[in-house]
Amino acid sequence: MIIGEGISKDVGRIAVWFFLRYMILALPSPSEVNVNGWLGSWFFLCSRTKKELVCKNLATVFGKRSEVNRFARKAFQNHFIDQYLIFSFPKMRTQDMNRYLTLDGCVHLDDALKRGKGVIMIHGHVGPRLLPLFHLGRMGYKIHQIEGPAVEGLSLFGRYCARQKRLLERLIPANFIDGQQFLRPAFEALKRNEIVMIAGDGMGGRKFMGRQVTVDFLGYRLRFPAGPVILAGKTGASLVPLLTVNGEGDAPYRAMIYPPWSVPKTRLGKEELTSEVKKFVSLLETVVRAYPYLWHFWDEFFDRMSDT
Repeated sequence: MIIGEGISKDVGRIAVWFFLRYMILALPSPSEVNVNGWLGSWFFLCSRTKKELVCKNLATVFGKRSEVNRFARKAFQNHFIDQYLIFSFPKMRTQDMNRYLTLDGCVHLDDALKRGKGVIMIHGHVGPRLLPLFHLGRMGYKIHQIEGPAVEGLSLFGRYCARQKRLLERLIPANFIDGQQFLRPAFEALKRNEIVMIAGDGMGGRKFMGRQVTVDFLGYRLRFPAGPVILAGKTGASLVPLLTVNGEGDAPYRAMIYPPWSVPKTRLGKEELTSEVKKFVSLLETVVRAYPYLWHFWDEFFDRMSDT
């Protein structure tokens, strides 16, 4: 979800970065997740234009108009939890991680690493995006995250906040790789049998980077990146999906790691490439149907549609 720039946003930033940020450090873990969610609920009530867009897109896709308002409100909560969970990073100790997130299926990740070719962990923008990365890094996995370009068009204070956010993200025990540059660090990491995380549903802001293929998703033809599959084909690395959903116990979230699969080390044609991308998109669709409010791209859903 992208929230436009303006004076009101900068005023909100002051409250968030100079009050909420330090209040969160004093709260018992993980109660700050609820605090961030309340902030999202407040913005949902105040933001008429963005609220109407998200509700309209949800209603068009699901047709459950009685539930759309609830889904949209929780989508705003999800956005603010995702954005400001970084304030918790300085206090997240290894023994605290299970209070925020449980990990299911680590055996699949370990099995993939036993092949010795490295692992491409393909994840979706579902729930708090950086929390599984943080958890896996704290568990001792050698892990790298391919990140998109910096957000453009920010105000002066917005650029300050972006720099502070980047510093907090660097507390994650992982290496970040610039997705706009040559991906040599990713190739080298996979050669060392390490893990490279890549978003399998692209990036926000109505931007598309690298090769895209068109796949059926929630009844519409949307663009999805083929980069993870292409990288797996070039390196022989296993593809391991990871998706985050609501937790079932004390932890608010649960990350599900799915069984790995391999891509033939040959040049894939368009149909073969699309077929491989569909394997991840099918898993993503199942999760989004069950937890529609956890997906981050409802404000730009129809901007992701393909012309073909």
